[in-house]
Amino acid sequence: MANFRALTSQSGTVTQIQDANTTIVGAGVTTAAGDLSISAAGGNATVQPGTVLDTTGAGNINLPNNGAAKFQVEAVSVGATVTAPNLDTLTNASNADALHVHATGVTGVTFTATSGEAIDAGEILAMDDVAGSPRVFKADANGASEIQNPVGVAVNTVAGAGLSVTVRVAGQQNIPDAQFDVVPGTADVGKRLYLSETAGNWTLTAPLTSGSFVIRTGIVSVGGAGAVKVVWQPGEGIVLA
Repeated sequence: MANFRALTSQSGTVTQIQDANTTIVGAGVTTAAGDLSISAAGGNATVQPGTVLDTTGAGNINLPNNGAAKFQVEAVSVGATVTAPNLDTLTNASNADALHVHATGVTGVTFTATSGEAIDAGEILAMDDVAGSPRVFKADANGASEIQNPVGVAVNTVAGAGLSVTVRVAGQQNIPDAQFDVVPGTADVGKRLYLSETAGNWTLTAPLTSGSFVIRTGIVSVGGAGAVKVVWQPGEGIVLA
């Protein structure tokens, strides 16, 4: 004798259906070999207030996440990287560095300024006034008096004037090779760096030109092409006679 179970609709209607291989025509709810599925014609399944979607025994709720089917949070589908292995890595004290983008080697204190010109990340910056507004420019050891006084290092690149620049004033930062007169090698770790006579640049050799400004800007903390890091550490400057 077949087993029957009762289904109660929101309207209160009770329908008895046979357990296996039974279809409620038009409702989009089907059972087959014990499974329950909701077809597109059936619309959404709604859990009513005060009701919990639960499992019994060793039952599991499967949340799909692939190109054709994704689970949602507040009606927004999750990204392809929201997977069981990745969630495990994030929550079981594993090293999750591979799941994030880190600003490697960039630590310390920053402030936000407005650019006075195009600036590249890693360039040494100074401040000057433009029509009553402070702006940051590439510092220059043989430039005008204001831009001989470096205040920090550009964290981001901007294409021109009037744009937001993050300026590092303490700590360590990766510096691209293009921002050095000569790229410091591994043997240069611990050596002083100075403001260059090439605007924005760092140099291991202090300027020697009469009228130029000699000022320490930092210490090499990691050397080698493509890997140089500098600890921002400005010193007192002097103008060469």
